[in-house]
Amino acid sequence: MRDTSMPLYSKIAYGVSAVGLLALLVIWAMKISGVYVFLFDMPTDILMSHIALYTFLVIISACIVNLIKKVPYGRVYMLIIVMVGLPTLVILGDLALSDGVSIIHEYTSDDGNHVIVVDEKSFLLAGGGTIYEKTSFCTMEKVGEYGTDDGFRPFTSKAFYFVWNEEDFELHYAFFGPRDKEYQVIKMDYAK
Repeated sequence: MRDTSMPLYSKIAYGVSAVGLLALLVIWAMKISGVYVFLFDMPTDILMSHIALYTFLVIISACIVNLIKKVPYGRVYMLIIVMVGLPTLVILGDLALSDGVSIIHEYTSDDGNHVIVVDEKSFLLAGGGTIYEKTSFCTMEKVGEYGTDDGFRPFTSKAFYFVWNEEDFELHYAFFGPRDKEYQVIKMDYAK
C-alpha cells in the first residue's frame, strides 16, 4: 500500500510559508497606507524582498521533501537537502538581495525627539535616497527624497549635515561628490 501522508517537515514548512505570505500582505498594506516597516535595520522594500525569498525557498523545500519521500533512500536525500541545500540557497539568495545598492543610515535630532532613517541608494550613474522618520521602534513615515550625480553617496562619504528646526529639518548635502563646495538643500517636515 502506498503512503500518501505528507511528511511533518512539509506540513510545518507550508505553515511557515503561510505566515510569510501573511506578513508580506500586512507589510504591503501598511506601505500602501503610508506607514513603512523598519525591522532588523531593513526598510520596507528590503524586508519584503527577504521575506518573499525565504517564503519561496520554504515552499520549494516542502515540495521537494514531499516528492523525495516516495524515492528509495528518500530520508537520506531529505537530510542532505535540509542540511546542505537549503542553507546554500539561503546564502545565495542573501547575496543576490544584498548587492550593495542600498545602505541604511540612522540619525537623531539634537533634541532627541526625532529619529531620521536614510535609505541611500546608488546604481551606475544614479544616486540618491529616501528619507524617513521613525514613528515607533518598527514603523516610519516617508518625509522626503534626494538625488545625486554619478552615483555619489553623501551619507557614506560624510558630505552632508542636518539643520534641526522645531517644525521641520533641512538636509544639506553634496550633489556632485565629496569636494563639492555648494551643498543642495532640501527642507522636510517632521512626520506628524
